[in-house]
Amino acid sequence: MDGDFVWKSFQPIKKRKTHLDIIGRISFDIVGDIALVDLKAISGLDRKEVADTLLSTLPIRSVFGVGEVSGEFRVAQLVHLGGSRNTLTLHKENKCVFELDVARVYFNPRLATERARVERRISQEGARVILDMFAGAGPFSILIAKMDKTRVVHAIEKNPVACHFLRRNVELNKVSNVIVHEGDVRDILATQKIEADAIIMNLPHTAINFLPLALKCSHPGTLIFLYTISADEPDIQGMERARKVKSYAPGVSIWCVEVRV
Repeated sequence: MDGDFVWKSFQPIKKRKTHLDIIGRISFDIVGDIALVDLKAISGLDRKEVADTLLSTLPIRSVFGVGEVSGEFRVAQLVHLGGSRNTLTLHKENKCVFELDVARVYFNPRLATERARVERRISQEGARVILDMFAGAGPFSILIAKMDKTRVVHAIEKNPVACHFLRRNVELNKVSNVIVHEGDVRDILATQKIEADAIIMNLPHTAINFLPLALKCSHPGTLIFLYTISADEPDIQGMERARKVKSYAPGVSIWCVEVRV
């Protein structure tokens, strides 16, 4: 009859996942034009959907899943999820450019702010000779050298692939004041006398074991930036301050300990 209500049974409408829903649920980094996704963070999700979402939302050309980090050079196992399979890229940060192969060289874009902070501390110290004991592709060394070309930066790297990109990045950034040393830091410093005003030890898992070696390259007043992994604030002899850099695992963080000689 007119005026009577006809009741119908409605099923709840399932909301389609939006790009923001997916991006907000996963952990990823962007190096150059490559997205690196934590495989553990997308467990249970459709990997193709994750890759397609990132490719259509972000200015990138490749998506790789990051698996276990292993080996002496701490390089992660990568799984191709979408886009180009090419792992070579050009990354920009702090007015520097870094060419690297994300499948063969360790590089953490989340440390860009930390690298800029260390450069400012070195500037405040008036350090002229800087030693980067584990230089990788050069993110610390090149920034420090580029910000003041009167400084001399000794960059040591054992991984031959990383050292190749370190040399390449010296060229790209036109920093002739970076001296590249390829080889084990113990062998290099056993044959070359380097007395540094500031020393960077960015090897969180084992840097503390190399502290005696760093002290041999120091003089009274040298400032050492030692990175380590700890649940609590580290307590190291000569420590002036410790700064929590980033989370590493639940309840555990990477710290930068500033040690004054």
